[in-house]
Amino acid sequence: HVLAVADPHRAAGEADGAAARVTSVMPGKVVELAVAAGSAVREGDLLAVIEAMKVQFRITAPRDGVIAALHCAVGDLIEDGAELMVFATDTD
Repeated sequence: HVLAVADPHRAAGEADGAAARVTSVMPGKVVELAVAAGSAVREGDLLAVIEAMKVQFRITAPRDGVIAALHCAVGDLIEDGAELMVFATDTD
């Protein structure tokens, strides 16, 4: 048997050099953004905090890279699977 670790923040079939799209894993409210467009991050760094029913969920960087764009702001209500931000491609 072969097991693979599924990263919920990485799109299926995404190549290593491709832009990573960071998505929400639950509906809720954005209560914190720890990065801005242009921020360099390391794998595991805090990107954002989502709150639902007084439970907070930390969104962390799936890989090292640079944030190319944010698609949310503090206070935004988001749905499950909403795109929160995008990493720059290796060629950006």
